[in-house]
Amino acid sequence: MLGKRFAKEAMNLRSKAREGIAKHAEVFGRKQTESQLLLAIHLKDLGVKTIPEYRFCDRMFRFDLAAPDIRMAWEISGGNWSGGHRRGKQQENEYDKLNIAQLLGWRVMQFTPAQVLDGRAYDFLRKYFA
Repeated sequence: MLGKRFAKEAMNLRSKAREGIAKHAEVFGRKQTESQLLLAIHLKDLGVKTIPEYRFCDRMFRFDLAAPDIRMAWEISGGNWSGGHRRGKQQENEYDKLNIAQLLGWRVMQFTPAQVLDGRAYDFLRKYFA
């Protein structure tokens, strides 16, 4: 599983986010979560340059992180236990977003905040990008 290095990195990131000094903590007026920031760090570590809150179509849909040069995007699906994007109209909007992305040639990977923060997402990505 995840080594001490990334557990410590996640802890440091949480601390920086709380202090409001995390780089790119706010993009387009939207605050990035600690899991979004940490996933960007992990992808950078794997040699993938990402753009946060990337708008990919004319419907104002944005990816949490995207690498347009390889048409790949990453979404952190928050609210899995409390609803979030998984209820009613939000669920339909999320399906529309992912369906449009696929039709436009995007590959979208989805993780929960827990998967990013505990290192499972990094372990998964490392198998394919390292």
